[in-house]
Amino acid sequence: MTDDCDHTYNLTEPFGIDDEELIGFSPEMCFVMGVEYGLFLERLSSGRAFTVQAHMGNSGRIMDTARRHGREIAPRSDGQWIIFDVCEEPQEKSDE
Repeated sequence: MTDDCDHTYNLTEPFGIDDEELIGFSPEMCFVMGVEYGLFLERLSSGRAFTVQAHMGNSGRIMDTARRHGREIAPRSDGQWIIFDVCEEPQEKSDE
């Protein structure tokens, strides 16, 4: 899909919304969770370790994505937010 500004948009990761996972969330919160998820993907693609905060509604989505990418992830909660510590991307072992 291309808009008038010559930006190209493609599906990069499943978002996990096909089985009514967003029922009970306002449209505004769905937007916020989409932005959080996009920012998480951007940081994940760096390969570096990082810590990120997200709404509870995104916890499963973020954990599943990290695991799909082979990254270890440790969640902790403060009640409303989940803080994720994501480990560095594993290095491939060389055959020496």
